[in-house]
Amino acid sequence: MTKTLIVTISILISSLSVFGQPKLKDLIKEREKAVFKVLTYDRNNNPLASGSGFFISSNGTAISNVHVFKDAYSAKIKLLDGKELNVKSIIDFDESFDLIKFKIEGSNFPFLIPYNGKIEKGESVFTIGSPLGLESTVSTGIVSNVREFEGYGRVIQITAPISHGSSGGTVFNENGYLIGITTFGITEGQNLNFAVDIKKVLQLKRTLNASVLQYATTFNSDLYMLKGLSAMANNEYHKAVDFFTKYINQKPKNDIGYLRRGNAYKELKDAKNAMADYNKCIELNPQNEIAYSNRGLLKGILGDLSGGFQDCINSLKIAETAVAYYNLGWICFEQEDYEQAERAYSDALKLDPTKASIYHERGEARVQLKKYKAAIQDFSSLIGLEPENPMAFINRAICYLELGENSEACKDFKKAKELGFKDDKLNSMLENCK
Repeated sequence: MTKTLIVTISILISSLSVFGQPKLKDLIKEREKAVFKVLTYDRNNNPLASGSGFFISSNGTAISNVHVFKDAYSAKIKLLDGKELNVKSIIDFDESFDLIKFKIEGSNFPFLIPYNGKIEKGESVFTIGSPLGLESTVSTGIVSNVREFEGYGRVIQITAPISHGSSGGTVFNENGYLIGITTFGITEGQNLNFAVDIKKVLQLKRTLNASVLQYATTFNSDLYMLKGLSAMANNEYHKAVDFFTKYINQKPKNDIGYLRRGNAYKELKDAKNAMADYNKCIELNPQNEIAYSNRGLLKGILGDLSGGFQDCINSLKIAETAVAYYNLGWICFEQEDYEQAERAYSDALKLDPTKASIYHERGEARVQLKKYKAAIQDFSSLIGLEPENPMAFINRAICYLELGENSEACKDFKKAKELGFKDDKLNSMLENCK
């Protein structure tokens, strides 16, 4: 009786193990439906490169590697059943992680959901890709490490081999969850193969909607421009100057390179080089309204208020932009023409009502005009956009004091102190509030 019970339990446990975890061949059969081969072509429609990719939504949103699309003028995919479909548009890309998101015309595609759990060293994995053009090829291995790799950031090192053509393919854990995207291997070593963590796909949030041709001729060919813009976004202005200089060396007749480098020089407070670049930009393209506007602000900072005023007017003649009106407002304020400054800031807000700094500047102009109620409205709008800005509360409190609304002023002074604003005058004001 006891022996029979033990045998029965053993059989039951074995059955639960089998049915609780799908077999590898069943997982592969299900997952490979969402994986496809990528084919790219040059300007003469000659085959250029091949790789792998996969769907992440039923409406045709897909992922592959940036380098698979390098220099491509058109691209298509080949599904498991042999059907070929054109790549409709490039949605977004990230060179640092070698990821590209694109759209395929159609719907009801099988798709994969990125795994959001922890990736463990030593766990079993399998990959599906198209090495050497051989569709839906499977390899197996383990996660040998998760490491930072120069040029790629955080990557998953796996023992499953990645051959040419597998780039952009999929890496699954033993439960069939999508954990990574195959990207490259190091042939000098043995089993040194890498995949990008699938979580990086979630960072592709832009909507470029560029054709493959536009991507090749604009984005893909302007890597220095993209790196320069990224450096600017990270406040790395010296790096930005270097990247924009390399871009200019490649495209010396393109006005945008000089505009961007001028902006970087301005952030570095290198007025001489910034002015030279803005001048060159306008020489190459007299219709570049941004260059006029930026040069106008720079002239104003350097004390040439009349020259800056004229540049801003020239910018607005080409195109009305919030930036040009904002710069014009700043120059008018410095000229102590507060009424015109107020009008310029108001025009800027019509075009960009969510820009906090414009509310601040218009509020300051209205204070000079003794329009305290209107200034309070501006500082209140600023607080709505930047609730942790202590100066917004200080400025609004001063307006309340001018109107004799001391209790409201005290509330704002107290809030400014709560936000960390430190000043002897503030302490004095708060003493009067008691």
